[in-house]
Parts: sequence; C-alpha cells; structure tokens
Amino acid sequence: MEIVLKHVCLLALCCIFAVAGCNRGKSKDDSHIARPSDCESFEKIDVHLTIQNKIQPEYFEYNVTLHDVPKHQLIRHLELAAEKDKHFKFSSTYFPGMGYFINSINGLAGKWDPDQTFWEILNSDFAQVDEGASYIPNHEEFVVFNFTKSSH
Repeated sequence: MEIVLKHVCLLALCCIFAVAGCNRGKSKDDSHIARPSDCESFEKIDVHLTIQNKIQPEYFEYNVTLHDVPKHQLIRHLELAAEKDKHFKFSSTYFPGMGYFINSINGLAGKWDPDQTFWEILNSDFAQVDEGASYIPNHEEFVVFNFTKSSH
C-alpha cells in the first residue's frame, strides 16, 4: 500500500509540474513562449509518418515509424522523425490561434504564387487535417505529408 501511495503522489506531482509548465507563458529570460504543443500526454503511442512528392522532380517518398512516443501535436512527431531520418528535416511557422504551418520538408517548399503548391497533411482516412501540424494523431495512425497543388 505504501508503494502504491508513493506512485500516486509522484504521478500527482508530475501532473502538477506538467500543467504548471504548460501554463507558464514566458520563462524568466523570455526565450521560450509556451505553446499548446509543449504539453505532452502521459499516453504513449506509435505513429507512422510518410512524406511524399509525386508532382514535381525530384520525386520522393519516405516513411518513418515512431514507437512508444508521447501523444502530442504532430509537429513534435515530425521533430522526432527528423532526428531519425534526414529526409524529414522541415521548417515551419507558428501562427498564434491557428497552429503550425509546414513551410518545407526535405528541402521542398510550397510556392503559392505562382505554383499554388503546398504541404497538405492527411490522416489515416486520407482526409485533410484541418489543424495542420497542430493535429494530435492517435495510436497506430498513419499520417501523410503530401506535397500537392491547389485545384483552384
């Protein structure tokens, strides 16, 4: 019983510190502004990521599976994928209230004017993810970063 009580207390402290850290706003040196993705879940998941460009040379498709990672926003999974595979290197922009926008992956950037190309994010059902890189995938989900061209 004493061991269980110690584990419950430790878990409660972790939760308190995690919440406090997520709600901190700015740190003392103002070098880090907390964003929603800074908060991680205690739930561990596996996520399968694909990056693909099928519309312009140099065509490519790369896959990486992340095992036993905290359930959190897709941008954090993409960071882990970039550590595992150099093809997953990316750049993004954070827009307050809207989330993360992927500018480039594997050195390929979308150009809205004049090409109307961009990185779309598709879930396991091949539906476009409205939340962009702020999307939170589920366990065993397949997520595709697809370089595409607007049909408009």
